[in-house]
Amino acid sequence: MAIDINIFELPNVRISTNILTNRPRDKYKYVVSHAEFKVVLQELVTKNPQWDFEFVHGYGSQDTHGQMFFNMSKVYLYAGKEHLGTIGIEYHGGERKVYVHNHRVAAERSRNQGRAFTKDPKRAITLVNKTFSRKSPVELMRDARTKVSSVVVSIAQQRKIDLARIADTVRAKAGAFVVANEDRLADIFKESTLGMEVLDSVNKAATQRALVDEAEMMLNSLSPSTNTLDYKKSATVVVLQSSYVVHSNDTLSTYTNETLPQEFRGPLGLLKLTEAETLLPVGVRVSDDVYLIVLEEGEKDDAQV
Repeated sequence: MAIDINIFELPNVRISTNILTNRPRDKYKYVVSHAEFKVVLQELVTKNPQWDFEFVHGYGSQDTHGQMFFNMSKVYLYAGKEHLGTIGIEYHGGERKVYVHNHRVAAERSRNQGRAFTKDPKRAITLVNKTFSRKSPVELMRDARTKVSSVVVSIAQQRKIDLARIADTVRAKAGAFVVANEDRLADIFKESTLGMEVLDSVNKAATQRALVDEAEMMLNSLSPSTNTLDYKKSATVVVLQSSYVVHSNDTLSTYTNETLPQEFRGPLGLLKLTEAETLLPVGVRVSDDVYLIVLEEGEKDDAQV
């Protein structure tokens, strides 16, 4: 293991802008002083040029000559934009230890916030190499399902709130109108500003009710007991750079632009034109890369995904 390389000069290493904003490079010397942590970082940075390392936390100090130091203690690892995990150094059990953390490490550990601590650099390096990689299609779909359920519930709740607000306006304006025009109620609706405001509010309420009904239809796919989507009535799509990971009819598959089934193309193309967290009759755009497509009755049975 090389231990004499200045990793901060390597192209796949960067320092968070949050650190540099308050500590410009010309005033601070950025270092990794802890021996075990330094060994781990130098090995990983040099052996994994395909990964990006972003230092996000540390602590400042000053030597007897007035030189300002910022000692790095935490780094995020990325593959492109995908966060692979975190490695760092902190006190644990009365001494400084290297820790390793990501969703796979956490799945095996209930203590220490899902982090694995060790003083052995080789063990830390082995754990990172074993667990830090791009998410598999199964992991991508698990995350996508969580996002889909959260966004659909959020949209439905917000639409109900909007409907309640409009309904309150209708009740307030209609009440005032009825009291003020009790004798001429039938004729005055279309003759007074207040009456037209009531009609306008009623029309808005009807429009909002239609939006709520649309969201309720989507929520009908949610199980009351588990609050998760019934994916036999829908297809979840994760859009990658050059492929699509699709879960439908209890089957997980990966497609290219050329092989994506036709029943997904139309709804997906329509949803791509909308903003994130937008619900349409054909589905939901959850984020830039996660979509939920509502399957037609025939598609639920025929889609072989």
